[in-house]
Amino acid sequence: MSATLAPKPKSLVIAYLLWACGLKGFCGLHRFYLGKPVTGTIWFLTIGVGGIGQFIDLFLIPGMVNRKNEDLQLLLPPDQGFGPLHFGHQMLEKIDRLDVRLQQNLQTFQAKVHPAGPLHQLIEGAEKNNRVLSLAQAMILTGLGPEETEAVLRDGMRKGIVDVGNDPETGAVRYYFDV
Repeated sequence: MSATLAPKPKSLVIAYLLWACGLKGFCGLHRFYLGKPVTGTIWFLTIGVGGIGQFIDLFLIPGMVNRKNEDLQLLLPPDQGFGPLHFGHQMLEKIDRLDVRLQQNLQTFQAKVHPAGPLHQLIEGAEKNNRVLSLAQAMILTGLGPEETEAVLRDGMRKGIVDVGNDPETGAVRYYFDV
C-alpha cells in the first residue's frame, strides 16, 4: 500500500530566511525554494542582479509564496479536496454548468427569434394591431415572402384562427384574427 505524499505548503518565514542568505552573498535561494530555478540561478550568478532584484524580492515574496501554495493545492490528492483528479472534476463541473447556461441562452435566443413559428408571430402581431393584419404587415412580422406568408395565413384559416375579409373603407384584403 503506497501512501501519497502531499506537497507541503511553502512557508513565508522560510522564504524570508532564504532571502536573508542573500545578505551573505547567497542570493536567489528563496527563488529555488519557491520553484523558480531559472531566476534563482540568475540571482545566484549575478548576486541578485546587482542587489536590485534581491531588494525587490523583499516585497514580492508574499505573493510568490501565495502563488506557489495555490499551485501546490492543485497537486494534492483528491481525497484532500485538491489535486489533479479533483481539479479535473472541478473543470468538468464548470464545463457542464457552462454547457447548461449555453443551452438555456440558445433556447432563449431561439424563442426571441422564432417564438413558436410564423403563425404564432402573426397572432402576437394581430393582438397588438386590433386583431387585423394586411398581407404586408404579416410579411413584416414573419420575415417570409408573400407566398409563404399566405400559406401560413391559410393554415390559420383551416385552424379557425384567421378569417379573411375586406377593409370596409378601402376594400383592401385584411386578415382578422380570433384573439
